[in-house]
Amino acid sequence: MRRGDEDGTRHLARRSAVLRPLTRIEAELTALEMTQLRILSTQAAGSDKPDPRSSVLKLKGSQLQEDISELLVDVLGPQGLDFVTDRAQGEGLSDLPLGAVDALPAYFNTRKVTIYGGSSEVQRGIISKALLGL
Repeated sequence: MRRGDEDGTRHLARRSAVLRPLTRIEAELTALEMTQLRILSTQAAGSDKPDPRSSVLKLKGSQLQEDISELLVDVLGPQGLDFVTDRAQGEGLSDLPLGAVDALPAYFNTRKVTIYGGSSEVQRGIISKALLGL
């Protein structure tokens, strides 16, 4: 057994099954932020032409939103199946932390983010025409 690991479990944040996707998501969020800043600097320079990188932002941002909700459900595991519709109902009825009582409903709800506001397929079409010249 490791020091500081008396009960045989490792701290959740140190488990590679959580750390790897969390690190990937963090890196992709940083890249998304940098892309947003590039778009803003182009607009601030006076360009009134639509920037096709906005479609990349929508596409990647939607996917990251789904990835984050999926990671939370993965972290909760079977305990995330507790049926609790809101925090007030979950108070004392579930072992879930208050911030996680709606993880599974939120996970299912975020499945739609790649559809609304311009589907991912439409965004891919915009990207292929504007950036790749297809």
